[in-house]
Amino acid sequence: MTTSSEILEELSKEPSFGVLVNYLKTKLPEIKVKFVEGGIPTSNPITGDMFDISDGSYNTKTNTITLSKSSIKYAPQVVLHEMLHVLTVKSLRANTATRKEAIDIFNDAQKLIFEKYNVKSINELGKQLPKLAYNLSSADEFYSALWTDPSFIKELNSVGPKAKKSLISRVLSFLKQLLGIEPTSKIYEDAS
Repeated sequence: MTTSSEILEELSKEPSFGVLVNYLKTKLPEIKVKFVEGGIPTSNPITGDMFDISDGSYNTKTNTITLSKSSIKYAPQVVLHEMLHVLTVKSLRANTATRKEAIDIFNDAQKLIFEKYNVKSINELGKQLPKLAYNLSSADEFYSALWTDPSFIKELNSVGPKAKKSLISRVLSFLKQLLGIEPTSKIYEDAS
């Protein structure tokens, strides 16, 4: 077992993650990180079935991130994704009004994607585009994927109005507010 600060120190050696890693170093509470051989059995958030194998998971009850031993070396975005769960889950649970706004934005995003692909449910979308469906399977996955999946950002940018209050600008504004980032900060743009 190791700690989040030790993992972040290792990830800080990778220049492409520098901005996000430095932010996490200042905001992330100390959490336990456990490594396991192979993948991590997890429930599919779309179907609830226990058959998916994941490279990482965050347990809110034990405040522990579990990672496949290969994650740190081969998939640092998995590590960052799980660490972002810690921040977003904590922030979304802390305030009922914040949680409501987060869910409203998430539901708007889901609705626009469903319209784009002419589907009525997350299960239907999962049959066509499993990765996109996973990112839209819950508000927690949605907000973590915004930092670690560039194709997801492009997908969200492709739906809804393109005006000043587009979906993506609402999401970014909310994310900054949620995580206590100055509205004028370019951390998200630099990290994605």
